[in-house]
Amino acid sequence: MKASEHTLEQIKNVISQALGAFPHSDEALPMTDILIQANQDSGELVVSDDENNELARAVIEEFAENEDEDFYNGILADLRRAVGDMHAQLLDAGIMKPYDILLVNDEGETVANLYCVEEDTVVLDNEMIRKIDDDLDNFLKKLMEE
Repeated sequence: MKASEHTLEQIKNVISQALGAFPHSDEALPMTDILIQANQDSGELVVSDDENNELARAVIEEFAENEDEDFYNGILADLRRAVGDMHAQLLDAGIMKPYDILLVNDEGETVANLYCVEEDTVVLDNEMIRKIDDDLDNFLKKLMEE
């Protein structure tokens, strides 16, 4: 699934609402994860803290209309893109770093780590690492041919 700009904005808005519970302060709250749960049937996107306290909720129409059998893998890239676009806001949240943003299924089991928020480190996702690996392989192959 490739989400529309409207859907990406909806995702960012619900995450932003959730981050509103953690205004920037000198006393950052300890937390290990922010959980994002997407429901294919209802289209609901729920953001919770690591103790399963709901922080924000919204209905994402494209999720409800999505009939892919592999729903979570289908929305993974879009969620990562939306979360990645919010890097500055995630760093500014009054949450002790590092913390992870996780996609969880209906049973609360982790499907994927969407983003790791750290002040000094950027975590690359698997797709980006694969592309870098392919580029390096191509470069070395051309170098060996010369």
